[in-house]
Amino acid sequence: MNTKIALDDNNKALIIDSMAEAIGTDISNYKKENLLVTYNGIHFTKWDFINTNIKNALPKNFQIYKIERGNLWSFLLIHDEYSGNLYILMADKRFNELCKAKTLEKRQITMKSHFLDGLVRVNKKYKVEQAQLSFFEVELPEWEEICQFELEKMTNFLVGDINDLVVITHSASKGELKNVAAYIPTIDLEIFHSEDWSEFISPDFAAILEIVEDEILIEEDEIPLNLKKHSQQEDDIVKLKKDDKKKDKE
Repeated sequence: MNTKIALDDNNKALIIDSMAEAIGTDISNYKKENLLVTYNGIHFTKWDFINTNIKNALPKNFQIYKIERGNLWSFLLIHDEYSGNLYILMADKRFNELCKAKTLEKRQITMKSHFLDGLVRVNKKYKVEQAQLSFFEVELPEWEEICQFELEKMTNFLVGDINDLVVITHSASKGELKNVAAYIPTIDLEIFHSEDWSEFISPDFAAILEIVEDEILIEEDEIPLNLKKHSQQEDDIVKLKKDDKKKDKE
């Protein structure tokens, strides 16, 4: 099956620029405006900026809903009316952790689903060749009921068809967006299709300029003046030479 995520490059860039601005400029300004002793909630604040920027940036053909998970966490469910695709955003590290077989099986044993477990039911049509079926999926059919219930609860208000669930992940370092990828996972959280979208990350010229300026200042501070301190003896020798030249002329 030939698969390509149906999202045009302009909208990819809008999403990625929104993420980069949140991780870089918005968090930096937040810290400057709020001089706190610690920033323990900065991870949540980062996601608040990402979600707000994306909601403000995407055009009207995207339905964007805030889904609440308990009292402490909310995420965006993004529905493209043109393609029918559902998009969610996750940190790359978190997505990989959720996809691990041991992590999935633990959730199946305890019957404690993550919202991803429900949403991937959209992708039932996709199978990875030679993917091993989970023992717990076979032995615990109520897991499927729980996940299907979660899916319906999160999507019953959407208008239009739902085609694929696409997970957009990112990694960042020192306030800079490093990598962005998009995945179509199966219901077993195997990766059916993936795309690297890192090419749409715009260079942060402001950050680059700051680094260059800092390097210039450091170089200027380290330039030795090399001013030679003359001894009295050296000064006397120079004076004698001048006196000898004067006598020769006379």
